[in-house]
This record gives sequence, structure tokens and C-alpha cells, in this order.
Amino acid sequence: MTCNNIKTVPDVELIMKAYPDLQGIDFQGNPRLNCSSLQQFKSKLAILSDCSDTTSEAPTIWKHRLWYARNCKKTAEMHQEISKSLKQLNFTQSFLDYYDLN
Repeated sequence: MTCNNIKTVPDVELIMKAYPDLQGIDFQGNPRLNCSSLQQFKSKLAILSDCSDTTSEAPTIWKHRLWYARNCKKTAEMHQEISKSLKQLNFTQSFLDYYDLN
């Protein structure tokens, strides 16, 4: 939303309902923006703006969300690798045979 001559922003809940995966919004370049309307975003979304009190929280939120996304991706990759290895080893059948569960 950079440089769009925005004066006020919609309710944060409305934005999150419309864009549930949204991580942050850039409001920079909107000199007529009512900075107090950005207070509702604190700790919910990372916000970049020309308002002095909104940019300080963005790095912390982004850092946490980036860490979380990387860990989720790594976990999914590990799960795929383990599943692939177990299939190659025919683990399920070996397990059933070992414990005589057939």
C-alpha cells in the first residue's frame, strides 16, 4: 500500500479475514496517513510506515515469523526424506514381519 495517498486503514480483523496468510503491510509514502490508525496492528502484523512508533516492532515480528516458516519447511522436508527412506527400506513390511503382526 506504499504511496497510495491512504488516510486511514481498515480494521485489522477485516484485513486478516481477507488475507489470512498476510505477514505484514508497507504503508510508507502515505504522508496523509492517520498514524493512530496503525496502533491496532501492534503484535498482529509487521507494519512499515513513516510513523515513528510503528517500525520498531516489525523486525521482531518478522524475525519470529521467518524462523517459524523456516522450521515448518525444514520439518516438512525431513518428513519427506524419512518417508522416502522408509519406503526404500520397505520398513512397514519389515516391522510387521519382525513383530509377527501379519
